[in-house]
Amino acid sequence: MANIYGFTSPTAGRELIAGLLAGETLTITKVMVGTGKPENLDQMAALTDLISPMAYATSTTPVHSGSTVTMTIEYRSDLNGSLAAGFYLNEYGVFAKTETSEETLIYYGSLGDYPQWVNAYSPGQPPDIRRFPVTIVVADEVNVNVQYTADAFITAEEAEALLKSMVDGVVGASDVVGITIPASAWVPGGTGLYHYQADVACALALATHFPVASLHDDALSTAAAAGVAPIMQAFAGSARFYAQAVPTDDMDATLALISGSEEHPGDGRGIVNMGNTMRVNVPGGVAGLDENGKVLPSVLPDDMTGGFIQYTGQFPASPKPNTLYGETLADYT
Repeated sequence: MANIYGFTSPTAGRELIAGLLAGETLTITKVMVGTGKPENLDQMAALTDLISPMAYATSTTPVHSGSTVTMTIEYRSDLNGSLAAGFYLNEYGVFAKTETSEETLIYYGSLGDYPQWVNAYSPGQPPDIRRFPVTIVVADEVNVNVQYTADAFITAEEAEALLKSMVDGVVGASDVVGITIPASAWVPGGTGLYHYQADVACALALATHFPVASLHDDALSTAAAAGVAPIMQAFAGSARFYAQAVPTDDMDATLALISGSEEHPGDGRGIVNMGNTMRVNVPGGVAGLDENGKVLPSVLPDDMTGGFIQYTGQFPASPKPNTLYGETLADYT
């Protein structure tokens, strides 16, 4: 199953919004969270409900500025009579209707392979809270209101900072597309240790995007064998990938094109998520680190009697005090 991490306006929701006329009202009827995970982008676009709805959520009051509506979805373990058992939150959605239409899913978000655990509510303890910023594009002349009580926990300072970041340039908005990197696209060029490059056409790409590509499971071995670089570059209308050797097969990937702000746009440079692949005796093998900065045992070879392993690991999100993390070359010759 592909790792679909991102958000979209499903086809039915997009059609509802596109059909709004000046003076009409878009009523946001509810927001929900669930445990489902879309199998692919086509399924995500066709959704009319969450895949596995779990609970009603709430939100901040929507702010309509220009052609965008911004709000923050919030789920708390004390909502709806309190959460009795914890669950992995993996999807969320916004539903709306007009005077002449039925309730429709107009915004859907997926956490892909990175669900967030929500603890059961314990009386006397602060509730477990999960928040997700949302930006929806609508016409200037359309009115927007909510049918539920918008009672998300948020301070005045948090609200001001959050809304400013979303409204000024729609910071962090992204388009998520599926791409294929053809084996025939690789040509000499590249950068640094990576002597080959491949350009993939993508109409939505801009040179100011921060691109993030996630290779699909069936492409990981091809990427590892060719030494595909963990970096990439976005240009107007295309995305460029790098490798140490020419990959032998086509590689499918999910590409997120993330926008910066007007004051701080991206420069096109981004990353390629290749998972925890490792190659022995070949420079450039990549392995993950655990919270202590050590190589994950699952990627170490069982019969390492000689040679070397080179790896680069993502630093822990919460490094330990007085601990130095860095790139390591382990030589077993």
